[in-house]
Amino acid sequence: MFKNTKIKNITKKQIIMFVVVSWFIFSVGYIVHDQWQRFKIQYSQNAYKQGVSDSIKTLITQMEKCVAVPLYDGNKKVEAVSVECLKKDSKK
Repeated sequence: MFKNTKIKNITKKQIIMFVVVSWFIFSVGYIVHDQWQRFKIQYSQNAYKQGVSDSIKTLITQMEKCVAVPLYDGNKKVEAVSVECLKKDSKK
């Protein structure tokens, strides 16, 4: 059946070499993929943390100016005012 094919001339060394090279390529690809996924997750987490930090800083800055700061969550809206500002207004 395989008398006239070139498969007959393949040696065990060539088969082992093919398996090792294939395993190496797969392993490197898997490691690169895994590291890329970790990078994307870390980047997203850092961006989220930075956004939260920026929002809090802006909120604090506005509230220190005794300005009513509108806060939204979907259809819900509330205005926040610093307690310190309320205390100042009640003393007047």
